[in-house]
Amino acid sequence: MKEQNEIELNFFYMHLRDAKKLNEFAEQEKSILKSLYARHSIISSVFASEALINRFHSEFYIPSSGKNFWEKASLFEKWYMVPMVCGLDKPPGITFQIDREPFQSFRELIKIRNWLLHPKPGNYFPAFANGTIQIKGENPETVPWVDVLKGNKWPQTKIPINPFELSSADSKKVLNILIQLISKLFKTFKGIVTESWLNSVGFIDIRKDEKRQLTIDSLWGGYTPEEK
Repeated sequence: MKEQNEIELNFFYMHLRDAKKLNEFAEQEKSILKSLYARHSIISSVFASEALINRFHSEFYIPSSGKNFWEKASLFEKWYMVPMVCGLDKPPGITFQIDREPFQSFRELIKIRNWLLHPKPGNYFPAFANGTIQIKGENPETVPWVDVLKGNKWPQTKIPINPFELSSADSKKVLNILIQLISKLFKTFKGIVTESWLNSVGFIDIRKDEKRQLTIDSLWGGYTPEEK
């Protein structure tokens, strides 16, 4: 009978690797599929930011820092509040400067994520005729082929609003914003946020009846157990 150990899932690591891998695919792809890879890389980057801040709060929240509003807070509010409620001994007692970068761009990334994941049925957008196409069926007809939201960009990040215009340059920009956010955690929580912690998982060894932190690479050498 196999021993049943227990292991934590590091969703931050997973989503960050997804974002990087999908950005690579977008860079390599020559067809319109590059927008598909870029789009999902952007979504994964925002997922990674949420998984990271939730993981950090779960491990380093200090109950004496005040009432915990975490469950009701938005993603942006969580990043704003975390220096006030987390730490090893006592929290830094400051907030991040959300009127500066990378938080101005991060606020917009959340809007972009919501725009892509929570579409509102019945919303119509400007569409520009660009040739015609044949509609097949019982009554075939020729209708305009249109470009929707072509050339429109989000004001802060300058990322295209049209999801089919997204490229590896856009997903790379979003990855860089995520890296800047992580850097803010490193500087604010020196000695707490480390590369080792970012890439670690909790592991309960049944044989030794102990819980310890292991790096994901030390467990299976990479992205998944099958990756060589």
